[in-house]
Amino acid sequence: MDTKKAIVLGADNNYRDKMETTIKSICYHNRDLKFYIFNEDIPKEWFYLMEKRLEKLNCEILNIEIDAEKVKHFSTPDEHIKYMTYFRYFIAEFVKEDRALYLDCDMIVHRNIDSLFQKDFEENYIIAVPDGWYKNIFNAGMMMVNVHKWKTDNICQNLLELTAEKHQEVYGDQGVLNLLFENKWKKVSPHYNFMVGLDTLGYWAQKPEWFLNSWDENYKPAIIHFEGKDKPWNDSLKTRYRELWWFYNGLDWQTILLEKDTKPTSFSEIATVSLFHTAIFTDTQELEHIEYLVEKLPNVHFHIFAHSYFGPRVQVLNRFLNVSLYPNYTPYQSQEMLSKLDFYLDINHNREIDNIILKVHDLSKPIFAFDNTSHDTNNRSQILSSKEPKEMVEAIRQFIGE
Repeated sequence: MDTKKAIVLGADNNYRDKMETTIKSICYHNRDLKFYIFNEDIPKEWFYLMEKRLEKLNCEILNIEIDAEKVKHFSTPDEHIKYMTYFRYFIAEFVKEDRALYLDCDMIVHRNIDSLFQKDFEENYIIAVPDGWYKNIFNAGMMMVNVHKWKTDNICQNLLELTAEKHQEVYGDQGVLNLLFENKWKKVSPHYNFMVGLDTLGYWAQKPEWFLNSWDENYKPAIIHFEGKDKPWNDSLKTRYRELWWFYNGLDWQTILLEKDTKPTSFSEIATVSLFHTAIFTDTQELEHIEYLVEKLPNVHFHIFAHSYFGPRVQVLNRFLNVSLYPNYTPYQSQEMLSKLDFYLDINHNREIDNIILKVHDLSKPIFAFDNTSHDTNNRSQILSSKEPKEMVEAIRQFIGE
C-alpha cells in the first residue's frame, strides 16, 4: 500500500533553485513523500537527477506540466508574483491522494510535519493560517488541501470562472481562494506558516503589536514563509531566518541522506562565517576608522544599523564579507543582532540613537569607543585614542582571544 504524503509545489525554471531549497528543507526532516511539481518549462534532466536523490528517502517526484494559457491572462497583485501562482488551482486535477500539502517556493520546512497531515478537515476545503494580522482571511502560501472535496465540488473550474470575473478586484489567486472558501476553511497555528515577510510590512504599517507578539529568538516554527519582496536570496537583510534559508540551500543531497544525529544543524557548520559579532548604530556616515577596523579584524562581523539609507562612505563597506548593512532597520533586526552581540563599537560621530549604550550595558557586553566618539555618560566604556586606531584593534583582539 502506497502511504506517501502528497506535496505540491509550483514554479518555472527560473525559480527552480528556490524550489529545490524548499524540497531539501522538507526532506531534511521528513520521509515517504510524493512531490507533484506543477510547471511548464522545467527540464526533464532535473527530474532525472531528483528521482535518483529522492528514491533513497522513499520519496518520488512527478513532472506535472500545466497549460499556462489557462491562467496567463489573469492579473497578479505585485510584480514579484508571477502567473504560476495560479497553478495551484489544478491540484485536484492531478493529485491522486485524498489530501495534499501545497507550499509556495519561498518557504522552508524546519520540522517534521506529520502532524499537519493528520489534522481533520471537518468538511472544510482547506486547512490554512490567517494572513498576518487579518484574522478572517487565510494566506494561500500553505494550504492543506481536501483533494477529495475539491474533486467532488469541481473546485478547479469554479476557481477559473471566479478568477475571470474578479481577478482585477482582489489580491490575485489568494483573493479568489478566500472568496470561494469564505467560512469554509479551517484555521491552524502560525507555526505552520510563519510569515517573516510581514516584519518589514509591520514596521512600515506601524503595527507594533506584530513585533511584540511574534519575537522569540528561540522559537522554531515548522514552516517559515518569506513572503513579500524581501527574499533571503536577495541582498536585502530585512528578513529573519535568512541564514536558515541559506543553510538548506547550501546542503548537498548526500548530507540530507545522513542519519539525524550526524547531520549539520546550522549555517556555521557548512560555511565560513565570522566568529564574533559587533554592532554600530548610527545616524551619520562619519564612522571613525571604520575601514581600518574592518580590514584588521577579519574574524569580527560588523553590523551597521541606521534609521535611514546609508551614504556612499558606508555603502562602500558592503564589499567586505564581514560587514552587513541594515538601512531602515526593523525592531526584529536590532533584537536579533543584540542577541548574538559580543561587543559594541561606539565609533559614530553625531548623536547616539535608540539608547543603544544603555541597552548594551544591560546585556553586560563591553563597549569600545574612541575619545572623540564616545556617547557613554557613565564612563563604563573602554575609550581609546582616535589618533592610534591600532590600540583599539589590539584591545579587541585581546578581548576575543586572538
